[in-house]
Amino acid sequence: ERGLSAKDMGRMVLKAPTLLCYNIDTNVRPSVLFLQRELGLSEKETNKVLLAAPTLLGHNSTTSIKPKLDFWREERGLSAKEVGRMVSKAPTLLTYNIGTNVRPSVLFLQRELGLSEKEMNKVLVAAPTLLAFNSTTNLQPKLDFWR
Repeated sequence: ERGLSAKDMGRMVLKAPTLLCYNIDTNVRPSVLFLQRELGLSEKETNKVLLAAPTLLGHNSTTSIKPKLDFWREERGLSAKEVGRMVSKAPTLLTYNIGTNVRPSVLFLQRELGLSEKEMNKVLVAAPTLLAFNSTTNLQPKLDFWR
């Protein structure tokens, strides 16, 4: 139905062994459709996201993923298409904790780089993987080098 190869499925199960325990009708299919609908992703793009972060299928779309999407759309003012591009580039973005990881990192970068919110959003849409780096141990030394 999703068009994945046996090798793809094997990679997903290696990353998330409990994937085979999830109920297709109550967990997997609704999560896949939610991601496609909310992020405006094609089936192929959704498959790519799920291959990279199959644990997303174990998250409750309403209580776990939607608040993260709301952060990007409502608090940061990004469009669904922009958030979809970010997630396509960095699927694990939807697994990051907004309060302890994402928001502090965004504010750190925005402050340290002297960027407006709009400029910072542009940087994050282009390179969402920046949020995977620890601000103190990874990004700060790089910024210090350039100063």
